[in-house]
Amino acid sequence: MDSSGTLDLLKIDAYQDAARSQSLGTFTALVNPQSVSVFTRNRYGKQFPLSSASMLSAFSSGGPNYMKATLILDGSGLLAQQSQSDAGVVEQLTQLMNATMNYVGNIHQPPYLKVIWGKMPIFYGRAEQCDVHYRTFTDKGIPIRADVDLVLLEDVNTEYDKRVANPSSPDLFHLHNVSDKDTLPYISYRYYGSTGFGKQIARANGLNNLYNLQAGVTLLIPPLDEVNAS
Repeated sequence: MDSSGTLDLLKIDAYQDAARSQSLGTFTALVNPQSVSVFTRNRYGKQFPLSSASMLSAFSSGGPNYMKATLILDGSGLLAQQSQSDAGVVEQLTQLMNATMNYVGNIHQPPYLKVIWGKMPIFYGRAEQCDVHYRTFTDKGIPIRADVDLVLLEDVNTEYDKRVANPSSPDLFHLHNVSDKDTLPYISYRYYGSTGFGKQIARANGLNNLYNLQAGVTLLIPPLDEVNAS
């Protein structure tokens, strides 16, 4: 929940352009995901020497990032958030597919997506795969619970890519792995160019000390505009 006590629900914004400026609408989850994972793959060329039965792997390039979210679709009415919508599982699935996977006529391809959930870094991507697992049915065969594994392939526009190329870009979320001598003023200077945002970083991570940090802990570094607003 946010500071006002309101539950932060996962949202998937759909756009018809790579710059994410022309909105096609938003899918808002009635129930937050069971799990979210972000992963990447390296690419290797495979070589089979004539004199050996073994395979050699030669690094080719780094692969793209992926996000996998397991979403819950519920039509039972038992969940607190269900009061926000009377849509059953089939209707919710149709809304999700239209927002993520389905062909958009005027751009001749599925939409460009932006996934937003609480304090997690925003993920820009395209829907690559959607697996639906129906879990519970009525006696007439109507699904009232389904789990959906949605896989997104990272997709960023040129301006965003330029910012990502800068590992300390102040207008993006970052994850910082604390080392032995790190302090929050130092971390603030590294990411924002000023030592004055240590308290905001502490607040974002539930810390109460600017200097006594535990090595090995990963801190969330919010974008500069969010820090300025806090």
